[in-house]
Amino acid sequence: MLLLLDVHHYGFLIAQIFFGLWLVPLGYLAYTSAMFPKALGVVLIVGGVSDLVDMLAAFLVPDVGSQIHSLLAIPPTIAEIWTLGYLLMKGLNVPARDTLGQLSVVPAPE
Repeated sequence: MLLLLDVHHYGFLIAQIFFGLWLVPLGYLAYTSAMFPKALGVVLIVGGVSDLVDMLAAFLVPDVGSQIHSLLAIPPTIAEIWTLGYLLMKGLNVPARDTLGQLSVVPAPE
């Protein structure tokens, strides 16, 4: 039973590595986009790097990883909550388009 619990624990850590890898390109896209604040993009990138360092420390040096986990978990948590709150409260800053001006009428063949 303990073996299965250890396998589950390390499988969860592997999944967290991919989640940390996802925050970095999301932060880059948010930073280069005009739809999000640039500070949000920076915080997402810092959160992704922090998450990766946390998971690598948990794998490579488990004793140190457990001691620094609470410190390294703060930036990804702030980034995720800020992204969620921004999208819920503010939404995207997308200019309205005139959709009728974009339609092209193709004449029917005779």
